[in-house]
Amino acid sequence: MENPTTNHNDNQPFFSIKCDLASSGNLCFDGSNFPADRIDRGLLACNPYDSLCYEENDFVKYTRWTCHRFHIPKSEIGNIATLSITAADCGRDPLGGGHFGYVYIDGICESCGGGSYGSASISEASYDLIVSCQGDSISIKGNYTLPTINGGYTIFDDFTVPGFNIYGKSINTTNKTFSFRIVKSDFQSPNPSCRDVIAYLKFKNANNDFLPDVPTNAIEICLDDFVIPEVDIIVGGCHRNNPNDFNYSDDYYYVDFTIQDADNLHWTLERQLDDPPSGESGRSFLNQNGYGNGLHILGPFYIQEGPWTLILNYNHCADTFYITPPDYCSGCPVFAKTKITNINCVAGNTWTFDLLVAGNPPTGSKFRIIGENFDRDFGFQYTNLPGGAITQSCITLRLQYYINGMPDCIVRFTICPPKPCTNNPNCNFEAYIERINCLNNGNYSVNFITKGGGFPCFRALGNTTDVSGPFVNPLGPFNEDVTITLLACDVPFSCACGTGTNCYKIYYVDRPDDCPRDLEGRLRYSNSESQDNELIIVPNPVIADEFLLRSNLKVTDFEIYNSTGILIKASRFEGAELRMKFNNAQGVYYIKYKDSVGQIKSVKFIKL
Repeated sequence: MENPTTNHNDNQPFFSIKCDLASSGNLCFDGSNFPADRIDRGLLACNPYDSLCYEENDFVKYTRWTCHRFHIPKSEIGNIATLSITAADCGRDPLGGGHFGYVYIDGICESCGGGSYGSASISEASYDLIVSCQGDSISIKGNYTLPTINGGYTIFDDFTVPGFNIYGKSINTTNKTFSFRIVKSDFQSPNPSCRDVIAYLKFKNANNDFLPDVPTNAIEICLDDFVIPEVDIIVGGCHRNNPNDFNYSDDYYYVDFTIQDADNLHWTLERQLDDPPSGESGRSFLNQNGYGNGLHILGPFYIQEGPWTLILNYNHCADTFYITPPDYCSGCPVFAKTKITNINCVAGNTWTFDLLVAGNPPTGSKFRIIGENFDRDFGFQYTNLPGGAITQSCITLRLQYYINGMPDCIVRFTICPPKPCTNNPNCNFEAYIERINCLNNGNYSVNFITKGGGFPCFRALGNTTDVSGPFVNPLGPFNEDVTITLLACDVPFSCACGTGTNCYKIYYVDRPDDCPRDLEGRLRYSNSESQDNELIIVPNPVIADEFLLRSNLKVTDFEIYNSTGILIKASRFEGAELRMKFNNAQGVYYIKYKDSVGQIKSVKFIKL
């Protein structure tokens, strides 16, 4: 705009842009108050026929490319939008030919970034839209570029989000980002359940002169976006590794973990033992690469390890679920509620443990630790029982039941010592069994989760087994029970440290006699799961490529998962039965459904 001075009595050159469907975005620049760059007369080549150019010391105010946004409401979809764009010369001379004003227009309906008045955008990416842990707010992130016109408009002063209550406003001038939180109540009645969110940024200079507000793009947020993962936990019953052996230490169980409403969400699972051995945190990862929805079968876990907390981590949230193992099931039921706790190293590298045999046995019931000649009582906590010196081996604890003085059944436990606590400075090494892998011909291997320890090595000992070397998962194959010692080592691919270190962890691993392991259990005892006939599969096992689902529910919503927890199919039906085609491969499958009281239930079937 040429010579837009203040003495032109409201007849300045000007520019305006309007949209008939979004009048709130209309914009008009009058020449005198137009924030812009400037070319003075000394740099301006005057037209030789324009005497005013010389007489008035002409200058021109201008901007480089800049961007203006109109946000047209969704309700106007289907209507025609009209843009009205006006650029005018100075109106002081009634015959025209006064000081000029003009504009270049381009890029209608293109992206809007990097303009000379600054620019800004807010992200629609799922990782930038973070739902709060309670599901009552969403954090939104944005980025911006500063204005480039003269005048020092480089201060990002503030921003607004019209129509919303916003909290947690933050501006990072180093990274050129900003963020804020919107709340769920702004999407509940009487407000619409889906609304466009737009931020308006305010840039100023040191004199507190402001540019016109710079709007971001619009992103649509709906009430359904305020969702947090829904989790269903089913703790399975006890599995007997060997039905001919009263060894409680190899009784195990699985946990079904079903996560829903986790679309496009990355998550992890951790396990925190209630009562880890001394010197250990008891915390380890079960899944570090979780994503989205699905059924995940966790385990196996040993009942002897006791209760623990399952921790679901996502975004900045951590949900916890307390897991109580089932009772032991390897015979002699009076010992099924036995607790072995507080495995503790004491000075001199000896160790102790506590023993509680809980339950309500018949009158006259006592028990003995084999090797002792006196009775002990049910329901009493025996503390600091001696485990002996900490060596690279475990002990066997045998308990015998006595009723009215007469000996009865015997069970046994294998208890491994904690890490040595004397002469093991900076021993931050921990190890946990991750899984036992069934192999061919009765062989198996073991995977461990390790923390710290540098470059661990291992030694495995059995009746015929004596192998050692650098630790690499899986260890094996083995074909018998083995004691595995994992030793911390500072030297990679060397076990020279293994002979003298006091930083090690010991596990006794029973050979899995029930391979291949059925996730529902070949021998399964459960006192916590009710059996019902609200949904059954006919036939089961499934022999052909179809089967019947028979239901006592009015409407049956169900999902089918394979044995690795991958969703195969989700559907629903009304009435008593549904005939289903099922051309999937042979194997074990699970159908999850909601029963008549809204609880998630699981039914296993086998495809032959």
